[in-house]
Amino acid sequence: MRFIVGAGVIIISFLIFSYKLPSSFVFNPDFARDLYDILKITQGKITLIGPKLTFGGIYSGPFYYYLFTPILYITNLNINALLYFNAFLFAAAIGYLFKKISAILSLRKSVLVSLVFVFLPFYLSASRNPSNAFSYLPFLMILLTYIFFTEIKTKKQLFFIGIGFGIIATFHLVNLLIVPFVTLFIFYLLKHKRIIVYFFIGLFAPFSYFILFEIKHNFIMLKNTFIDKSYLYWVNNKNIPGGLTGKKNIIDNIFFLSSQIKELILINPLLMILLGSAIVLIKKNMKKERILVICSLLSLLLLVLTLRYQFISHYLFSVTFFIFFVFIFVLIKSKLTLVLIPILLFEIIYFPKSYYQPTWRSVQTYEKAAQALIQNNIIKKEDSFNVIQITNPDLLSPNGFEYRFFLRKAGFIPNLEFEYKKSQVLYIFSEIPNFNINNLDSWEAKEFGKEKFIDNKIYSTDKITIYKISK
Repeated sequence: MRFIVGAGVIIISFLIFSYKLPSSFVFNPDFARDLYDILKITQGKITLIGPKLTFGGIYSGPFYYYLFTPILYITNLNINALLYFNAFLFAAAIGYLFKKISAILSLRKSVLVSLVFVFLPFYLSASRNPSNAFSYLPFLMILLTYIFFTEIKTKKQLFFIGIGFGIIATFHLVNLLIVPFVTLFIFYLLKHKRIIVYFFIGLFAPFSYFILFEIKHNFIMLKNTFIDKSYLYWVNNKNIPGGLTGKKNIIDNIFFLSSQIKELILINPLLMILLGSAIVLIKKNMKKERILVICSLLSLLLLVLTLRYQFISHYLFSVTFFIFFVFIFVLIKSKLTLVLIPILLFEIIYFPKSYYQPTWRSVQTYEKAAQALIQNNIIKKEDSFNVIQITNPDLLSPNGFEYRFFLRKAGFIPNLEFEYKKSQVLYIFSEIPNFNINNLDSWEAKEFGKEKFIDNKIYSTDKITIYKISK
């Protein structure tokens, strides 16, 4: 019976995560960039790094790319397959959670706990948006579930848990914010404290990509970040035009970030920590849970200290998930699982129906524009060409990876995004009708040569205008 119910939980989760997924998916520039890099891997272009992060010149690890590479390859470069695979990962993590908690709870209570995570707003959103900033969440859920509900006592366990957290950290370095507190909790659990070293060995192993890349490229990331001091652009919030910042005052930032986290999970994290603290203090035999509540508070404080300089919503995800998971764990261990009923009802009442609305930025729009060049013999494979896109609204993404993906998929390989000067042909894809390309004032346009814009040819699809400029 438990197996049947568990399978039902996975299926229902997947259906919720994947409902109207292709038609509602926003084909954003960051995903298009990642998709282009994954496409290159399927064509034999192996990489040691993943997407560039906003901190200095540091890049994330390649594991995110290689997670999706086989799916893109075996489905003949089908983008929708990546979307469904990402949703499946999130559903599978829910299934693993159900499996572990159903060993100590009734089936009804296990389903209740599972559904609370299914309808958790930012978990639901992340399940529908593959990204290095989101797609680590199912693995974080699996790791936390294993640590919280399994006795950890062997070197092998510690090594593989360490590898898991190392890989998650390479998805996005913001995940390092919870690592000290997970380490503290594991250290507390161990009878033989010395074997914690195996956790650290596993933790640092996935960062070998960083070492290999730096050795191969003369430590370019470290030099760019710390010697050339590009990290100051992050500290001064100058690397992202219009970027948000936290509050410089720590107390103000606690309340500011707590309000931002509340938008992700509908509950103020300070309230969860306060309630969790009250429960573990009142209830007996909850030493382990007390340590966890302290760890969740410390993770929030570290987040507050870190995000005084620059703030983007997904920076909150790992700490938010950790705090929420600890709170649920405390409720389970204190036999107060029924408290989750009003939380689930609250999630359902405020269910984000907008997630299922038709997208304003569909994959088909950009595929059709790229195909227009190919089918009308406007573009030649032997051309030395590059791409610029003009988005509406301005998404600060001039390199046009949305188009590069479909062009490269068809065998038309553009020059790199820093090779505009050597390119002989430039294709400008504009989402703004009747755009005057002479007003384009980007670095990319200047590198190619704006003086060449006078002589251009114009083509169009139903939504995109294409300008061809030749030297």
